Amino acid sequence: MKRLILCALTVLAAAFVAATVPAAADQTGWPKTLEKDGYKLSAYQPQVDSWDNYSTIKGHYALSLTGPNQKDPWYGIADVSAKTVVDFDKRAVQISDVKIDKVAFPLLSADQLKKLDAFVRANVNIANAALPLDTILLNMENSKIQLRETKIGTEPPVIYTSQKPAMLVVYDGDPIFSGIKELKDADLQFAVNTNWNVFKSANTIYLLTGNGWLQSSSALGPWQPAAQLPAVMQQLPDTDNWKDVRSALTIGGVPQAKMPTIWVSTKPAEAIVFGGEPKLKGISGTQLSYVENTDATLLFYKPDKRWYYFTSGRWFATTNLTSGPWVFANNTLPKDFSKIPASSQFGWVLSSVPGTPQAQEAIIEAGVPHEAWIDRQQATLTVAYSGDPQFQPIAGTTLQYAVNTNVDVIKAGDVYYACKDAVWFTSSSPTGPWIVADSIPDEIYQIPSTSAAYADTFVTVEESTESSVLCGYSAGYGLGYWWGPGWYYGPGWYYPPYYGMWGGYPWYYPYPRTYIGGAWYNPATGGWGAGWGVRGPYGGATVGSGVTGNGAYWRGGSVYGPNGGIRGGSIYNPNTGNWYRGGVACGGGSCQRWGQGGNVNNRPTPYSSWGNAARQPNVNTGQNLGQRPGAGTANRPGGGNAPGVSNPIAGGNRPGGGGPGVSTNDNVFSGRDGNVYKPGANGGWAQYNNQNRSWQNVNTGNLGANLPSAGTYPGAANRPTTTTQPAMNSNTYRGLQQSNYARSAGASSFGGMRGGGGFRGGGGRGR
Repeated sequence: MKRLILCALTVLAAAFVAATVPAAADQTGWPKTLEKDGYKLSAYQPQVDSWDNYSTIKGHYALSLTGPNQKDPWYGIADVSAKTVVDFDKRAVQISDVKIDKVAFPLLSADQLKKLDAFVRANVNIANAALPLDTILLNMENSKIQLRETKIGTEPPVIYTSQKPAMLVVYDGDPIFSGIKELKDADLQFAVNTNWNVFKSANTIYLLTGNGWLQSSSALGPWQPAAQLPAVMQQLPDTDNWKDVRSALTIGGVPQAKMPTIWVSTKPAEAIVFGGEPKLKGISGTQLSYVENTDATLLFYKPDKRWYYFTSGRWFATTNLTSGPWVFANNTLPKDFSKIPASSQFGWVLSSVPGTPQAQEAIIEAGVPHEAWIDRQQATLTVAYSGDPQFQPIAGTTLQYAVNTNVDVIKAGDVYYACKDAVWFTSSSPTGPWIVADSIPDEIYQIPSTSAAYADTFVTVEESTESSVLCGYSAGYGLGYWWGPGWYYGPGWYYPPYYGMWGGYPWYYPYPRTYIGGAWYNPATGGWGAGWGVRGPYGGATVGSGVTGNGAYWRGGSVYGPNGGIRGGSIYNPNTGNWYRGGVACGGGSCQRWGQGGNVNNRPTPYSSWGNAARQPNVNTGQNLGQRPGAGTANRPGGGNAPGVSNPIAGGNRPGGGGPGVSTNDNVFSGRDGNVYKPGANGGWAQYNNQNRSWQNVNTGNLGANLPSAGTYPGAANRPTTTTQPAMNSNTYRGLQQSNYARSAGASSFGGMRGGGGFRGGGGRGR
């Protein structure tokens, strides 16, 4: 079916060695507690070892059990497996169908262990509890996960630089102009494949900027201040389509003194604009500096005297900002990039620095599916074409792809499959009727990344019932891909748009773009954000273009701005920043594929567009536990409601303080050697001894040597110094360090309040 590469994702252990952090006190609802028959029990948050197919976790958790009239507890370990459902908005994972595979209490006799094992199995039930998603992702060292590797393009876009005000006008291919239907045969046309207001009259091109009008004899320039606008522009309809243009008809040409640098490109392009000479400011703990007088992400590395520009998950390097050349640099980044402090202004770039824990987390998360049950009767689809349906072959397959519609339609033999907002439909005709598909041909998942249909191969059909279908999509549908040395936005290939005439106007259907003005992974949202500033007046949009029946004009380009944008949709109104009917939308700090109308500053999932036809996970991170989106009345498979229980540990209610004599700190861990540990003095660890019921500091020897810089992770400076017996082996030590960091980091994002990310860019603006 899908092209899957089975790979061992070994997160750099050394990065977690330095991560001993005090565990948060009960922020996530752990530990879970119980008092019954005189016993007091606490179950600590599970440590996940593997996540098979992102639906079943296997792990282990520490627990403490204090008997009647007993002062000090025994500590043990339970190995478990459980089904999962993910709520991305709350960064939470709900577990169900929990099975205890093994219970162990180190150093106790067989008779004692038998009694305690029976008590735990009879009374402990952590089903339907919620775990932080980020804790699971960060704790999965040595787990084997099926991940798709995408062959991405690494050729640099056109990169412009300027030390004075500048603008970047990007056309999606050669400029395309369309008449304005209300003006009939008047000599006035507008450019449909750029998000700038560009008009043509009497063979002169007019461009509206923030300071006035420019004119040229060519759509590509060169430009000069406009002398006088043609009178026909006064006839522009008094509608929202042209409100911004009409209000600017009297401002005149751009003053010569304020004439900016104008770049015009028909290829993917990026812009770096400085406020004068580049001003460098050092990044603590490294030999890197960033340029503080630009909105671009541009770093300078003193030892090799190279500049590193970051966009769309890719680093491009040069020794000459003016003339280049720029080269792909992700696989040759200096080691200092991984030393950038996570809490610094540029900590967010670590997700795109190969080998860092942040990059590993992003890569693992990329495969976690977003799921929803789709009601067969309520989910309907209509596909409209500009003229008769036109299909073109998909290279390397026997499939064909429709080019003159805004819906992704693929022909496989005599059957048609359409992907709309992460739901697959099927029909025996290219025009329908369409029904929700139960299965998808394997060949569709063989479509190469060089095809515009590639993103659809990240949408799957998981299960189905008579009334509903469980659909899912992963990060590739939102144009986030993993390849070799890192995590990237966009495939990197240029997909030429479809262009044709129908109904007397040009129809323009573009495809997703990789370079959209500085796309970057935002660890504060888990999504992709888009840069802004000099790239466009409204926020860009790569959308279908033409004139609709209600008079809305479609305009789009491959550049982006403060309102966000859309790629691959159908209508975009740059005056309002609103979009309609699908594609990939960027705004508010993330990029996702979705549709059906709204404002890009909202961040729904594609399934939000289906309304009541889609049931998505809703994990309650408080006492009232969540539900899996359901197709029936049973748990998965079947997808019904998760059984609601108020107490994750059977037999008693969870006291507000965690129960008498029970700590509310979720700071106890099960080690890989079968013992129970908690963070000890001086950044070390203490092991519990069930025979004398006490904690003993352990000897970690030199295990804390050769660690990352103290700023990389919280607590990195607190390296173990204790030499007290018993000793700990390196495998156990590194696992505990990783689990402790993962638990602390996960708690900070649990419930949807995900922190971090800092500020994006040298300009200090929050993204």
